[in-house]
Amino acid sequence: MRVVAGRYKGRRLLSPEGEEGIRPTSDKVKEAIFSMIAMEIEGARVVDLFAGSGSLGIEALSRGAKVCCFCDISPESLKLLRENLDKLKVPGVEAHILRGDFRRMGARIGTALAPYSGEEGGTGCPAGGAKGQADIVFADPPYSAGYENEILQLLSDCGIMESGGLLVLEHADKVSVAAHPGFEVLREKRYGKTGVHLLRKV
Repeated sequence: MRVVAGRYKGRRLLSPEGEEGIRPTSDKVKEAIFSMIAMEIEGARVVDLFAGSGSLGIEALSRGAKVCCFCDISPESLKLLRENLDKLKVPGVEAHILRGDFRRMGARIGTALAPYSGEEGGTGCPAGGAKGQADIVFADPPYSAGYENEILQLLSDCGIMESGGLLVLEHADKVSVAAHPGFEVLREKRYGKTGVHLLRKV
């Protein structure tokens, strides 16, 4: 597993060795995803919602994103993530690590992004409101969990994302992602056993 492009191009990332529940995005899928969103990365505020080893968020930072919030509930995943950030010497101001259930991350993500947003106040998030909002959210949940539609509802309601922001949602190739009024589907792709939806928040 490596960084595909940008300032960390070619650098190898530590990947899980048999850790249950950690399934890094393959380099092939990662290249395809970043080709789709290439014009949106520079200066973006990014959330890597099921960060695992941090591959997607690190790729975004490498390509010029301003900041990334890495979120995961697994101590094993977060240990691997920290090792990768340390290995690349990613500046701490660019990488914020949050541990917890994705359903309760709204206010914490907003607080982490607030200094980069130039915004004050919050929105009507059940978890307390987002003070800063993301331009791009990567969501690569465990394929067996069935979180896809729950993620769409959360991001629609919780104020984590800017209107016009992008959501990259990975899922098992046979999963059907229901249409949601809060998002416009821009692309649907299949890469082997992986499906990718690219959506824009309306």
